[in-house]
Amino acid sequence: FSRAFAKDPEDPKGKKIAALIFDTASGQGHLGVNVIDEAKVTKIEKKTLEPFVDAIFKRNGKLTLQTEVDINGEKQNGYRIEFEYGQGDTEFKGVQVHFPNKGALYSIVMTTPAKEFDQALPAYNAIVTSFKIDK
Repeated sequence: FSRAFAKDPEDPKGKKIAALIFDTASGQGHLGVNVIDEAKVTKIEKKTLEPFVDAIFKRNGKLTLQTEVDINGEKQNGYRIEFEYGQGDTEFKGVQVHFPNKGALYSIVMTTPAKEFDQALPAYNAIVTSFKIDK
């Protein structure tokens, strides 16, 4: 991953989103760590994930994995989604992990061309596994 840049946009509901985005080596994918500061989330529920899942479905994509995960030393406080969309040379795969902390919603997201996914996944998993938030 290369060319990191920070973003501080607003989502459509006016909440501040802080993001650190890295491009993949090919420049066709990305890995991002996002924080929606005013999400007021204490646990991950279906309604929390709807905007993320809807974005996949809008691309005619499908979910290939949905599971609870341990994040930041807490048992099953996060949720992992793996997905794919597109066909042939434009097929993409991705993974998202979402978890709450002090009312904020954290998301660690990666999307890559399908042919790069297996190579990029260990770096993504290392980021998720080692991710810590000062309490």
